[in-house]
Amino acid sequence: MIAGAGINNYFFTRINIAIVTNGANSRALPPPHYDAALAEERHQQSLLIQIKAKKILASGIDGQKPPNTLGAFIHVGKTAGSTLSKFLRNGCHSFANRKPCNFSSIANNAISNLTTYYHAEVEHGRLFEIDAKKPYDFLIWTVRDPLARTISAFIYNHPFNRVVQVEHKIRTKRNLHFDIVYPIFMPCFPTLEDYAQGLENFSAFELNNQTVFKGEGNCTNRAKASLYVSKQQDIPNHVQISHIYTNLRRLSQNIADAFSRPLFAIRTEFNWKDWENTNLFFGDDTNSNFTNIASLKNSSAVEYPVKNIISESGRKNMCLALEDEYRVYFEMLNAALNLSEDDVKDSMKIARKNCRWLTIFDEVI
Repeated sequence: MIAGAGINNYFFTRINIAIVTNGANSRALPPPHYDAALAEERHQQSLLIQIKAKKILASGIDGQKPPNTLGAFIHVGKTAGSTLSKFLRNGCHSFANRKPCNFSSIANNAISNLTTYYHAEVEHGRLFEIDAKKPYDFLIWTVRDPLARTISAFIYNHPFNRVVQVEHKIRTKRNLHFDIVYPIFMPCFPTLEDYAQGLENFSAFELNNQTVFKGEGNCTNRAKASLYVSKQQDIPNHVQISHIYTNLRRLSQNIADAFSRPLFAIRTEFNWKDWENTNLFFGDDTNSNFTNIASLKNSSAVEYPVKNIISESGRKNMCLALEDEYRVYFEMLNAALNLSEDDVKDSMKIARKNCRWLTIFDEVI
């Protein structure tokens, strides 16, 4: 029951604690960047948020109108966020004129009633602006293993696949934008393998050389620029790949105190479990009826001309290029109040399987 929300102290054992694996033995230890003072501050912040949330949920939601909500729900592209948005009363673009926009009974849950929804791909600027003026008390992020998310974004946005999506009504003609995406992908990246090979030697990328981003015929620079993140410099539109460019690094570095305030992570691989645990943090133990909701934009049965086929060397290139993204990803998972030590270990297993070449795993957990 939402109205009976209470303080759930279970989650505070999770703040800034990680699992360190040594052979067959595992023990709970602070991660290398552990800060006892920050952990205590987060503990107090979380208690305060639970108290505020309990008051709001008990008294009704009339005073909680976007963007003036207690928290923000940040939908990162290609993380099943569109499906989760069906459970949010404000789960439409934050600039929509009418809120709420979802009157379904399944949208009556703690997350729904406490957050403003932002689709990061198209609304990150608005999120940055609003949060800078009046920071949200907490942030909920939808996240996914970085390699899997990047591959999914490439396949989804490839111009040849976009045409098929329109045919299967996954994407509307209005959102086709074939004239925009075609020059980005072609002739440089007719396949995922071509894109992955363009990322070779990513560490040798000349980050401070602006000519790197402007070479129209340089496919290697174009591939690397698509993953480049700088707070001081934006990448021109002609090398941005939708969803890939708006990643956790870009988003978190533009949100003040992104990791020092309470946050929650809903992982694509375990989204319903993470969703329920986040609601539980706010005292909402209602079991959401997820089985009746089909995933939105579910294109698994669609035969795409450009497929997610990639060689071992191509996958290695992508993993090494995404090393910093993995660092941010696991920093977020370690800080997430709704995830247990075992939850983080499960995500680590996926990452190790996908990107066995990375050496950062002992650093981040």
